[in-house]
Amino acid sequence: AGLAAPEQPISTAALPGEAPSAFGQVAPAPQVPAIAEQIIDGRTTYILTSMLQDVIKRGTGRRALALGRTDLAGKTGTTNESKDAWFSGYNADYVTTVWVGFDQPETLGRREYGGTAALPIWMSFMGAALKDKPAHAPAEPEGILSLRVDPVSGRAASPGTPNAYFELFKAEDSPPSVDELGNGSVPGSPLPADEAAPMDLF
Repeated sequence: AGLAAPEQPISTAALPGEAPSAFGQVAPAPQVPAIAEQIIDGRTTYILTSMLQDVIKRGTGRRALALGRTDLAGKTGTTNESKDAWFSGYNADYVTTVWVGFDQPETLGRREYGGTAALPIWMSFMGAALKDKPAHAPAEPEGILSLRVDPVSGRAASPGTPNAYFELFKAEDSPPSVDELGNGSVPGSPLPADEAAPMDLF
């Protein structure tokens, strides 16, 4: 048995902005990339990503280290009485959020948190989505400084400061060092430098 061609070709009228193809079918109009206004300084998002990478490196999301990737950032979340458990995480290519809960809110049970209930689901999905893909972290923008910080004062650490750690800052927002302040007052504080409260870093 053979196939008979229809007596008349089937065609669809093109809508405004669409063009008919050679076979009389309507081809979708080409999609113009959306142009969105950038409303956040790229350095701010880079610093925020650095903070959220620490959640995975040494915080409540450290179970995700099992994926063996260096480009992941994320945040766990748990509501009161464990009625909702969340994990949101990303790299430069993918953003995924997992929510675990009931349609009618009730507790998920003891020890059900973002890091125990939602994170394993996120890991399963992202592990498959990123399989065989190279690490892709956001590129560092210009105007970022990496400084060693004194954990006691919150100021830039002097050489030899114990337990100092590196932190990222916008170039214009980097904290002064103890040496730069000398024995005078902390800027904006009536107290001597050794009595003033630690400077807020963010």
